[in-house]
Amino acid sequence: MKFFRSRTKVSSAWTRRAKCSPLLSLAYEGLVRVDAQGKVQPAAAEKYEFNADRSQLLLHLRPGLKRADGTALTANDFAAALRRTLDPCLGGRQYASTLYDIAGAQELSELDVDNSTPADLQKAQDAVGIDALDDQTLILSFNEPVG
Repeated sequence: MKFFRSRTKVSSAWTRRAKCSPLLSLAYEGLVRVDAQGKVQPAAAEKYEFNADRSQLLLHLRPGLKRADGTALTANDFAAALRRTLDPCLGGRQYASTLYDIAGAQELSELDVDNSTPADLQKAQDAVGIDALDDQTLILSFNEPVG
């Protein structure tokens, strides 16, 4: 496929064209999905719950998730994918703004890497509210309570 050029791995983080998004949605299942009525439904996350003040979202992955090669897909993989979407050192971050409700996400995504030290980058990465609690549990921490 010319959309993906000669890459041996396909990642939504490398997508720069809107016309690639439908193709990627056939290859990837998100943590949640939106049904025909516009309601959020579980997908790779079998359940999710907000804390009392809605400043954090806990996502519990379905057991047995696997990649195409049969290896386990874990909360660390989802955390890494979300963080990669925000990585200021990578191009093609046009969807990063969809994650800006997450603590530290906008600051990391908009970090001027040309005028920052490696320590600045590490500090911004460490401040992002995306964490895997264990192989099956992902937690997102928000800037303020969400809907």
